[in-house]
Amino acid sequence: MDRKSIKEFAFDKVLGPSMTQADVYTHTCISKMIDKVIEGYHATILVYGQTGAGKTYTMDGFHYSLNDKHNRPRIDNSEKDNWGIIPRSISYLFNKISNESILRQRQYTVNCSYLQIYNERIYDLLNSSQLSQIDPAASGLKLRYRAGNFTVDNLYTFECKSAQDVYLLLQFGLKNRAVAGHKLNRTSSRSHSILCLTIESFDKETQVNNSNILG
Repeated sequence: MDRKSIKEFAFDKVLGPSMTQADVYTHTCISKMIDKVIEGYHATILVYGQTGAGKTYTMDGFHYSLNDKHNRPRIDNSEKDNWGIIPRSISYLFNKISNESILRQRQYTVNCSYLQIYNERIYDLLNSSQLSQIDPAASGLKLRYRAGNFTVDNLYTFECKSAQDVYLLLQFGLKNRAVAGHKLNRTSSRSHSILCLTIESFDKETQVNNSNILG
């Protein structure tokens, strides 16, 4: 084989099929990433791969009912062993800011938005009126670049007081995602989705505000 045709790839870690959901969350150091968000940095958790590879299960891990014609997910607290990166991250985040608010005299506010990119158009998964029936002719929401940041016009954002508040929004949005069956996956997600948590903090001593994003 021609040496020039060989490509080398480096990996930090390879997680085998015997890894549990908890193992995946721990070995990918998600909690350390969330710590950095609370300290003042932005962070993004991205899953990429072939359809049917297990991206959706790795990220949410929720039960999908095969009896529901829409294969809609439901969050079941009794199945926490199956929880994926998203619900584990939400739980860790709220536990962390609860402790930080006491130790460092900081006040935290968490806002949640959830969108999907379907057929190269942006739809708000938390706006039921927009998603009652996705119109192929609709243009979707507008993406704009302002002051060094990308924003989506008219995207619903909700303040969340607890992890449960985010879980409810997550479940609502998951039910609105476009899914379809094919030979590799009966409940394939037919869109890209972005759950975004904006963590705003206020230092009671210095009177300084910070706003950081976990996506």
